[in-house]
Amino acid sequence: MVNYSLLRNLRTSFLIIAFLFWSSLASALPTLAQFDAKVSRIILSAPAAYVNYGSREDDIDRMVYQGDRDKKLAEAAYGLAEDYMHADRWQEAIWTLKRSGLLSYGIKLEKILSDALKNSSISVGASAGPGKSRPLLGTLALSAVRSIQVIIKPAEAHVPHSINSEVWAHQIDDVLLLNIVPIAVHRNILNTPYSIHLIVPGARNTGMDFRHTNYLERYPELYFLDFLIGNVDRHEANSMFSLSGRLFGVDHGRGLFTGINYRMGKIHTGVYDRSFIPPALVL
Repeated sequence: MVNYSLLRNLRTSFLIIAFLFWSSLASALPTLAQFDAKVSRIILSAPAAYVNYGSREDDIDRMVYQGDRDKKLAEAAYGLAEDYMHADRWQEAIWTLKRSGLLSYGIKLEKILSDALKNSSISVGASAGPGKSRPLLGTLALSAVRSIQVIIKPAEAHVPHSINSEVWAHQIDDVLLLNIVPIAVHRNILNTPYSIHLIVPGARNTGMDFRHTNYLERYPELYFLDFLIGNVDRHEANSMFSLSGRLFGVDHGRGLFTGINYRMGKIHTGVYDRSFIPPALVL
């Protein structure tokens, strides 16, 4: 004979244990207000040295894609993001938080950095390298003891809306949680419009020219982004690896039809697979 009273007691005990377990996980992470205060303290402190966190990135990838069986993903991701922040690797901190499901923290941190790129004191330096738009390297002050480098891009002469495309590409990446386009914002400097881009410290060019290669299987997120915005300019200098080995894209001034006069009729032909069906998005 089934003892329903015992089953009810066991069920109640299980629910209590489950509640306490998830509560302990939640309590291991700060509230958003505490996180905001933590970021402020980090900004007011001296930066730490760069470290290669590739193995920790791999561990998080494994938990994201294979399942968080031990319920350690949130704690691991938050810890890595905090170390990235201490080392002024802000974009990598944002990507780590977002791809690990800690969206509220990632969104909060991204807003803090975006506001800084729009409003904080910035000094313009030398050329940031070759390019039609003649980008400049800038230094942006986060505090009296902490500064970060940014790219300052004017509009291209033959693609006047290129700075809009740069910012929109980041916004599309942001909405779709692809986590492969660094922060880009609009900003006027001396009454001239620019796009300001957060630099990923220690990153290097991949050296891979994607314009003549179908990269759907190897780099699906980058392929999906380029497919959406009609980007035909993914040459060897327009994709990079972070210090920890994560691929991301840069230079999107000729996407979103802003470069239609540059490559009329070439969008979604050639390297793009016409039968490509965009993946289902789980947000």
